[in-house]
Amino acid sequence: MKTLRAVLAVTVAVSSLLIFLYFGWKYSYTPDQIRLIQYDEYKLLVGQMVLGDFGRFFDFGVLLLAGICGLGIVRKDERLNKEDWPGIVLFLCSAIFLLLDICFSFNLVRSVENLYWTMPPDKKQFFDFFKSPYFVLKYDLVTYSFWAGLIISAIFVISHCMLRRSESK
Repeated sequence: MKTLRAVLAVTVAVSSLLIFLYFGWKYSYTPDQIRLIQYDEYKLLVGQMVLGDFGRFFDFGVLLLAGICGLGIVRKDERLNKEDWPGIVLFLCSAIFLLLDICFSFNLVRSVENLYWTMPPDKKQFFDFFKSPYFVLKYDLVTYSFWAGLIISAIFVISHCMLRRSESK
């Protein structure tokens, strides 16, 4: 089982590196462009619902991060030690993606709030939340980092709870 845990850790580390490279590529090639459209009350309501989704990504990211910290650090009998390098790699990769999800969610909500308050008061035009490259980039970064953190957290939990226990027997 130690070999399986090592293969999982190396696979997750390489996949994480590729995802980080993809994030960097996407960030560097996306223009900081925000499109404006004619004001429509329904698009504003849909935009508020999407911002609510980001709030849920933020909440779930915090809960997952607390859960893996509780599993890998807080419990004294199951705590990660320095000899358990696959567990440490899996824990760090999942924690990094969940922290990125939290940061990207916070950044996106702040960007939308700043843009909302700097719009002209006549409200004839409004920012296009769904087709602006800047917001599509932010949305993609939040969702990809959340799902990567969720999947890697699941791999960490399986590795830590099931595979680690079976190798100690």
